[in-house]
Amino acid sequence: MAYSIAPGSVIYFEYKNEFNGIERESASVYFIPYIGSYMFINEPVIQNIKMITESLLYYYPQKNIALIMNNPDALISTTPVQLFVNTGSEDQGLSELGFSLNGYELKADTLIKTWELKGKKKKEYIRIDVFSKDQAVIKTRSYDADKSMIKEVNYRNWLIVNNYAYPMEIEILENNDTNLYDFWGLKIFDHIPDSIMNKFTLPEDCDIHEYTF
Repeated sequence: MAYSIAPGSVIYFEYKNEFNGIERESASVYFIPYIGSYMFINEPVIQNIKMITESLLYYYPQKNIALIMNNPDALISTTPVQLFVNTGSEDQGLSELGFSLNGYELKADTLIKTWELKGKKKKEYIRIDVFSKDQAVIKTRSYDADKSMIKEVNYRNWLIVNNYAYPMEIEILENNDTNLYDFWGLKIFDHIPDSIMNKFTLPEDCDIHEYTF
């Protein structure tokens, strides 16, 4: 499996989410690595969401209401988007989050890489084990400071586009809940069309609420 996404390329895809077997969300996404996400939520409420390092925009076109917030954590994607676009990379995007590779182990045909994050206090220690088979990630397990597993993520149906791999199905198991994400319609563009970007231009009569945290 190859890992060579071109910085600046626009990744387009659609997905739907089931929470404990109940369909909850459907969306289409334009993602630009290192820059941000432009999302169109179709269910359950129509929203246009822009996530860039400087700010977050949530626009509800049917109600003509917008929420604009600063972005102290510089978030450029939601969890499912982050997992979809980063898990095919060599470090699964963990280096950017401050994790360091601490070791690896080979069990039968499965390679297990252990990533660690340590804060100023030992109790802030976090560990993620990444399980790979045939060079494809099959699951990750996250542990808290007490070495208790807090989350498991399973990856299936890998698809290679332009020498980069994407998991077309992601299952997140956490707090006895199951979040299942199915992805499709994957395309790579040089840029986001103006017609799409224009949907994030707020009308003059839009009811805008700004928040700072």
